[in-house]
Amino acid sequence: SSDVCSSDLVSRNFSASRSVNIRGAGKYATFLKKTGATTTPILNWSADTSVLSTYADFRDFSIVGKAKAHPGIRLTQCARFDMKNVDIGACDVAIDNLGSLVFTTHNITVHDNNVGYKCRRSSPGNISCNLVSFYDSQFVVNGIFALDLDVASQVNLIGCDLEQNGTASTPATGAIII
Repeated sequence: SSDVCSSDLVSRNFSASRSVNIRGAGKYATFLKKTGATTTPILNWSADTSVLSTYADFRDFSIVGKAKAHPGIRLTQCARFDMKNVDIGACDVAIDNLGSLVFTTHNITVHDNNVGYKCRRSSPGNISCNLVSFYDSQFVVNGIFALDLDVASQVNLIGCDLEQNGTASTPATGAIII
């Protein structure tokens, strides 16, 4: 496994051919910050092949984007992703899920992004997101959508708070798009 704890992380790529554990000192004690001007994600976890058999555990840190110009976390064709006690703000898409399976969060806060969580089919592979669960999480003040569930199946929202997402002046925005 890989352990990363940094106060100023520009961008980190992880191969899904191995398990990844990222643990900070606390949700508001460890900050991963975007410092460069690129549009690359702060954390990028992608499968090397179509085999989705690895595990990731992200917990106890905050992601701070830069001017909503890039994804916070991008997952591509990955399986068994668990995130706990994480805060993500100021990104284009806080969590960008491309064809990943068994995605679970507990007590995350997603705020001040364009889109809080977005799932879509992977390319190549054409895999849809499946078994997506959010427990006791908050999606607040995301400019376009809190959750964009375009190609997700078996989605669970349990004990979640979705407030002030979208804009009143743009009716095609809001809390959830399915």
